[in-house]
Amino acid sequence: MRHMMVGLTAATLALITAQAPVTAQEWSNAAAPAVKASYRTGLWGGGGFGGASMGCLDDCDGREGGGAWFGKIGGTISPHIRVGGAVNGWTNDHDNVSRSVGTVTFQTQWFPKAGNFYLLGGIGAAWAERRGDVLASDRGGAAFQFGTGYSINLGSRKKIALVPELSWQITTIDRTVDFWQLGVGFFWN
Repeated sequence: MRHMMVGLTAATLALITAQAPVTAQEWSNAAAPAVKASYRTGLWGGGGFGGASMGCLDDCDGREGGGAWFGKIGGTISPHIRVGGAVNGWTNDHDNVSRSVGTVTFQTQWFPKAGNFYLLGGIGAAWAERRGDVLASDRGGAAFQFGTGYSINLGSRKKIALVPELSWQITTIDRTVDFWQLGVGFFWN
């Protein structure tokens, strides 16, 4: 499973670096008259922390809270679309048992009207780990991600942004596990 995640990450990075760079002038010429040249160009990335609630979509005993983190890197296709790789995680320690769930996804972000609000979607791989006094287990499965965020630009050059993001991760590990994640991070454009 770990080899599959490393391979997915390597393929995503290869795709991003293979893209031809697009200048702001090319964007302004190709964009609709109402859309000016975007500050979103080339490589982007960042990460952050927050909280998450994990449960399952079938036959669960409720939800559990925990810490969450995320990291992303990708390339810009147009003022409206970014693609890249994302890693999201949830962790919880309770009664000497440490549990974590994570996803590695190929993700697309869509910015309507080239604004700062975006919707995201992703597909990839998931893993779950459980560590306790006696028990230890690792499992893997598929991952799906849906969410939204808002880029709050810091400074006049609009190269660094504070980004609150809400996402829903669905994984197929043993049963259909999901976690809602709310985080805040810093990104560069």
